[in-house]
Amino acid sequence: MVILLSLTIGLFFFIVITIFLLRAGASTKRIDVKAKMQPYIEQHDIQTPNPRRRQTAGQFLAAVLRLIQPLGSSIIRMPQAISMDQRMQQADLPFRGADFIVLMGIIGMVTGLVMAILFQNIVSGLLLGLMAILACFFWLQLHIQQRRAAFSNQLGDGLVMMANALRAGFSFNQTMSLVGREMSPPISTEFTKTVIEIQLGASTETAMENMGRRMPSKDLDLVVTAVLIQRQVGGNLSQILDTVAQTIMERIRMKREIKALTAQGRLSGYVLACLPFGFAVIMLMAAPEFMMPLFTMTIGRILIGVGVFLDFIGLMVIRKLVNIEM
Repeated sequence: MVILLSLTIGLFFFIVITIFLLRAGASTKRIDVKAKMQPYIEQHDIQTPNPRRRQTAGQFLAAVLRLIQPLGSSIIRMPQAISMDQRMQQADLPFRGADFIVLMGIIGMVTGLVMAILFQNIVSGLLLGLMAILACFFWLQLHIQQRRAAFSNQLGDGLVMMANALRAGFSFNQTMSLVGREMSPPISTEFTKTVIEIQLGASTETAMENMGRRMPSKDLDLVVTAVLIQRQVGGNLSQILDTVAQTIMERIRMKREIKALTAQGRLSGYVLACLPFGFAVIMLMAAPEFMMPLFTMTIGRILIGVGVFLDFIGLMVIRKLVNIEM
C-alpha cells in the first residue's frame, strides 16, 4: 500500500506535466521553429486543436521550461545529460536531457517530502522519492519502446509509398517529404526531421544515419544500409525499397505469430508475478492480525523486500524465455 501510494503521488506530478507537454510540444515547435524554417518545410498542418487550449498549454510549457532550464544548464555537460539528450530525441519530447533529469529530481523531492510528512519518517521519504524517480525513468523507457514499435509497424507501408513515388518520377528527398506529409507519427516526424536536415545542408548519408540513431531499429538499419549502398554503387532504388519493405513486412508477420504462440507463457508469468500480491491482499482482508507482523517487525519488512525482489527476478526470467529475438 505504501509503495502504491508513493508511486501514485510521484507519477501524478509527472503525468500532469507530460500531458501538457505532449499536447503543447507540437504547437510550441510550430510557433517557435516553423517560423524560422518555413522556407525549408513543406508540410500540411493536419492538427487543428483549440487555439485557446494551445495557447494555455504553450504558456504552461514555457513556464515549466523557464523553471528548469537554468538548473539544467548547470549539468548540461555531464555524461548522463548527454546520454539523456539522445533519449529525448528517441521519445520526441520537447526537453533537453539535462532538463528532464532536473524534472525527475523535482518529482523525486516532492514525492519524498510528501511521503516523509505523511509517514513521519525521513528514510521512508528518501526511499519513496527514489522510487518515484525510477518510475519516471521506466515511463520514459516504456514510451520510447512503444514509439519504436509503432515506427517499425509503419516502416513497411512507408517504404512502399516511397517506392511507388520513385516510379512516378519523384526524387528520393521528395518521397521522404511525401511520407512526412501523408503518414502519421512517429514515422512522419522522423522522416520530416531527416528532410529538414538535408535541406539545411546535411548530406543524405549523414541525415539517414542520424535518423537511425534517433530511432534504433533493425528494420530501419536495413533500410539505411540499403539506401547508402545504392547511392554509392547505383541500382534501381524503387525495386530495392520494395524488396526491403517485403522483408520488413515478413519479419513483422513472423513476430506477430511468435507473439501469439508465446502468449500463454507471458500470461503465466504475469499471473505468477501478481499471485503473491493478490494472496497478500486476501489475507489482509481475512486475517489482518496474521499479516501485520510483516509490516510492523523488521524481519517482516526484510522478508517483504526479498519476496518482491525474487518475484521481479522470476518475472524477468519468464519474459526472457518467451521473448524470441529475430
